[in-house]
Amino acid sequence: MPRQQTLFNHLIDELERNAVIAPKVIKAREARLDSHRRTTDWLWSKVELAIQLDQQKRNRAEFDKQLKLKPAAGYAGTQHPR
Repeated sequence: MPRQQTLFNHLIDELERNAVIAPKVIKAREARLDSHRRTTDWLWSKVELAIQLDQQKRNRAEFDKQLKLKPAAGYAGTQHPR
């Protein structure tokens, strides 16, 4: 297994081209050597967060799209019996 610093450097090199993660990469690069931001775990947690937020955004867009669709013919909805 590579050293943590090697993994961190590799992750930074791979992620710096991603527009969503690039600001976090900059924070990691500029952090003090003893900062928690200069760890693979911190940087990877930001990747996971970005993925989760993107999935939530996609889910919300799909939900909104479905709400705009007309109900199927004959659909009674949630009407309660009288």
